[in-house]
Amino acid sequence: MNSTRERREYATLDGLRALAALAVVLMHAGALAPRAYLAVDLFFLLSGFVLEHAYGPRLAAGWRPFAFVHQRFRRLYPLYGLGLAIAVAAVGAALLLHRGPDWTWGQFATVAALEAVMLPAWLRTDHRMYALDFPAWTLLAELVVNLVWAAAYRQLTRTRLIVWVVVGGVVLAGLAVAHGSLNAGSEWETSPLGFARAFFAFPLGVLLRRTVRGALPARNAAFVFFLAALILFLAPARFGLAYDLLAAFVIWPAVIAVGALTEPSQRFKPVAMAAGAASFGVYITAVPIYVLVHAVAKSRGLPGEVLPAPWALAYAAGLFAGTAAIRWILQKRSKAAW
Repeated sequence: MNSTRERREYATLDGLRALAALAVVLMHAGALAPRAYLAVDLFFLLSGFVLEHAYGPRLAAGWRPFAFVHQRFRRLYPLYGLGLAIAVAAVGAALLLHRGPDWTWGQFATVAALEAVMLPAWLRTDHRMYALDFPAWTLLAELVVNLVWAAAYRQLTRTRLIVWVVVGGVVLAGLAVAHGSLNAGSEWETSPLGFARAFFAFPLGVLLRRTVRGALPARNAAFVFFLAALILFLAPARFGLAYDLLAAFVIWPAVIAVGALTEPSQRFKPVAMAAGAASFGVYITAVPIYVLVHAVAKSRGLPGEVLPAPWALAYAAGLFAGTAAIRWILQKRSKAAW
C-alpha cells in the first residue's frame, strides 16, 4: 500500500493547483478571474487528498500529530517568510514616505512580529487577519485542520469521516447563506466562514483519496482543466451564492475525483508538475510583490488599481518562473549538501 502511494504522482492535480494559483494572481492583479476566490476551496480539497496520500500511512503507524504539523509548518514557512519579508519592506517604505496605511510604527511592528510566527493580528484600521499578506489566513486554517485531522487519524474511520464532512457541509452552507457568498475568510468578521471552508473541504479531500480507485484515459485530464478554467475564469461575477455552493459541494469534488483517475499526456505532464510545484510560492507571494509592482506602475501613470490584461499575464508568468527558479536552486543546494 505504501509503495503504491509513493509511485503515484497525480500530475493532473498538480496542474489544477497551478491553474487555481494563476486565477488568484489574475484576480488581484488584473481583475481577470471574478470567481478566483473559489480556488481556496479547491486548494483545501487538494490538500486533504494529497496529505492523505502522502502522510496517511505514517499517521496510521503512530506518527505524532504535533510532529506532523511541525513538518508542515517547516514546509510552508520559507516561501511564506519570503512573502512576508517583501510585505514588510513595501509597507515600511510606504510609511517612511507617508504613503502607507493609517498605522503607527508600533502597530506596524506588532503586526510584523505576530505574522513572523504566522499568527494573525487585530487592528482597528484594518480588519484583515493578516494585514501584511492577507492570503495567509488560508495557511492558518490549513494548519489548524491539519492538526485536528492528524490527532484524530487513528480513530477516523470512513464512517466518522463522512459524518465530519456532512456536519462541516451543513455549517458551511449555513454560514455562506448568512454571508451571501463564499468570498470570505480573510477578515476577522468572516473568519468563521473561512475556517468552515477548510473544515469541510479538507476532510472531503481525505475521503476522496480513500474512495477513488481506478484509471481513466489521458484525454479526461483536458476536460478537468477546461472545467476548472471555466469556473475560475469565465463564470460571470453576477452569479450568486448558489453557484458558489454548487462549485464547493459538487463541481470541485468531481474535478478532484476525475483528476485523480487520469494523468495528462507525457508531453504536458512535466509542465503540470513543475507549475504545480511552483503554485504555493506564487500564491503566497503574489500580493506582497504586487504591492511593489503596482506602486511602480502608479508612478508611471497607471490608472486604477489593477494592471492591463497583458501586464497582469506577464506578471503571473514572471511569478511562476521566479518561484520555479527558487525551488530549483534550493533543490540543487540541498542535493549538494547531501
